[in-house]
Amino acid sequence: MPVGPDEEAPAAGRQTLTVAAAASLAPVLPELLDRWTARSSTPTRLVLDASSRLARQIEAGAPYDVFVSADRRWPERLADEGHLDRTTMAPLARNEIVVAVPAGASCSPFEQVRDVLPRFRRLAAAEHDVPAGRAADRALALLDLRGRLDERIVRAPHVRAVARWVERGEVDAGFVYESEVRASPALRLLARLPEAASEDLEVTIAVVRRGERHRRAVELARWLASEAVRSRLRKAGWR
Repeated sequence: MPVGPDEEAPAAGRQTLTVAAAASLAPVLPELLDRWTARSSTPTRLVLDASSRLARQIEAGAPYDVFVSADRRWPERLADEGHLDRTTMAPLARNEIVVAVPAGASCSPFEQVRDVLPRFRRLAAAEHDVPAGRAADRALALLDLRGRLDERIVRAPHVRAVARWVERGEVDAGFVYESEVRASPALRLLARLPEAASEDLEVTIAVVRRGERHRRAVELARWLASEAVRSRLRKAGWR
């Protein structure tokens, strides 16, 4: 079962692998780790949170074995600092930042996304240092809307929180990953954003560079980077 970053780990054997992963992977990663445990007999513990927060915990010495980030920026930084084994770093999939509304929202279609966004009074996006938040900021800048909409945007700790706010109608619309829309019947894709906004959204895996479980962690990381797993991610909305 996934746990939060501040919860204690359940009692487990020495070979339990702790995977720190971007919250956006919640719809698929628990299932994949269950498959890994079934085939390898190696139990896992999953911690889901914003990539930025997990990266800072790794910098502080958190006992994680594998890191799966929503972008490549954080793994690159951690590898440069010596926290990750760069030889294990691999891309898993790509994602796209889009604008979503509640499934039941009555939004009239507009031809240009820059005409859509100013009509909303309350928007949501992830925090600025989170991959989804940076992508939203880039999209707004590319659309020349950054200064006009800043006061209407509420920030969430990660993209999953943004999706929940939109699902419940707590905001008019939100900047979420396309995979979030694919995973939730309570969300509707309203508009796509400039492709350049999503250029860094490459889900990246790497093994933490310490600990007696390193060999098993490398095996898990290699399996998660396999074509079978990438195919499962594509079915769930990643690319």
